Amino acid sequence: MTGTDPAIQSEAMDTSEAAIKITDVAAGKLKALATTGNRRSETLPNLPTVDEAGVPGYEALGWFGLLAPVATPRNLVLKLSAVTRQVFDDSQHKALVAAEPDDRHEVRPGDLLFTRKNTPELVAAVALVRSTRPKLLLPDLIFRLRIADQAVLTPAYLHAVLANPRQRSVVQGLAGGAAASMSNISKSKLMTVRIPVPPIEHQRTFAARIAAVERLKEAHRKHLSELDTLFASLQHRAFKEELR
Repeated sequence: MTGTDPAIQSEAMDTSEAAIKITDVAAGKLKALATTGNRRSETLPNLPTVDEAGVPGYEALGWFGLLAPVATPRNLVLKLSAVTRQVFDDSQHKALVAAEPDDRHEVRPGDLLFTRKNTPELVAAVALVRSTRPKLLLPDLIFRLRIADQAVLTPAYLHAVLANPRQRSVVQGLAGGAAASMSNISKSKLMTVRIPVPPIEHQRTFAARIAAVERLKEAHRKHLSELDTLFASLQHRAFKEELR
């Protein structure tokens, strides 16, 4: 059985050993019975929890403590789940255990991120970074796509094309690896993908409309958060019989 998420294990233990075990399970060479956590592993999403396997309420999690000087900056590395939904989520990260992280791999607004390796159904997810927290680094399982000439192709348009289910299916077909294992798309194969490129004026109009929709969605999310806070406050006052 497996407990703590393998991605966390790989930071705290020998990474090659952890990777071999995960790959063996995914390839069917080893049989994992269940994960002892309270939710399924992102790395092995088809592996049930012990609770789901027939032992209700079972949960056993491991944890690790790391010590560092007070002035040590907090560096984080993205998890694959930051891109999986094809919308960038900078809350999906884990601590990076490295003395001198390479700033060249820091995620920045405007980046277009592509998952080169994941399970067959999740590989080739793409997300456009509109904003992000600092000190957040790319893992080796995510490509940063660079556009040579943005006067010809905009990041917003490329994101929309690659995120389209039909186009994504084509890209996923380039992945290597057995059907039951982690699929991998090499840089050389990704570079063979052909996409339609409309006039840049049309792309920019499209990008402006997408940006407007995103601003509207963010405003709605902010209002929902404020309503949730208000509702929680009203509940608290109701339970204390303070409402009149």
